[in-house]
Amino acid sequence: MKSKNLSPKRPKNENDVPSTVEMFKELQASINSHFMAIDSRFDSMDKRFDSLRSEFKSEIHEVKSEIHAVNSKVDLLKSEIHEVKSEIHEVKSEIHEVKSEIHEVKLLNEEQNARNKFVIDQYVNVYEEQRDLKSRIEKLEADNG
Repeated sequence: MKSKNLSPKRPKNENDVPSTVEMFKELQASINSHFMAIDSRFDSMDKRFDSLRSEFKSEIHEVKSEIHAVNSKVDLLKSEIHEVKSEIHEVKSEIHEVKSEIHEVKLLNEEQNARNKFVIDQYVNVYEEQRDLKSRIEKLEADNG
């Protein structure tokens, strides 16, 4: 077997520095420190996100409650609108009944006017005949008298 040379190697060029276990430990400690700082920042960001998530959930719940309240009001308005429509239909029905009665009264009025005209015409005829008869009686009395 060949024996191993345990002495440190010389750098190939003058800018190279031989590494030691201590240097690696320091590097590892430095990297661990940076990772811990990053982990700490992530933890604080996680807490912040959790807080924001909680706030958003609360606001979403509040908005849903407001939407539910608005929907209830809309449903109430729809119900009231249906009631008003029903009342309008009733009023329209009553208006149609009144119009029908008005037309009936107009027809009865026209019939009565036609009867009245006939009666007046007959009255005029009787009156003229009576006048003629009276005139003839007066003439006869004047001639006889």
